[in-house]
Amino acid sequence: HYQPDATVWTIAPGDVPFDRLAVDTPRAGLLGLAGDVHDVPEGWVALATPADSEEYARVLYAALRQADAMGLPVVVAVLPSDEGIGVAVCDRLRRAAASR
Repeated sequence: HYQPDATVWTIAPGDVPFDRLAVDTPRAGLLGLAGDVHDVPEGWVALATPADSEEYARVLYAALRQADAMGLPVVVAVLPSDEGIGVAVCDRLRRAAASR
């Protein structure tokens, strides 16, 4: 799997308000389903907001590489549903987060 230079934090949808995270992390990338990503804090970059888990799987590595190219120190990834292809997306994100 691709291991980004950025530290990856995984969160469940609705677990942590992005504005509260932004206080501690003024510059970060945000990755998550379109319905879960809204009100992106100032200084953060929406790396990808896929419509569903299948699209999430297709854009995941490109979004992580984009974060590296931008020199982002942190990527906050909102986990998709843990069913179907979402299982693989969650697994890849958790591996990326655990490697740090």
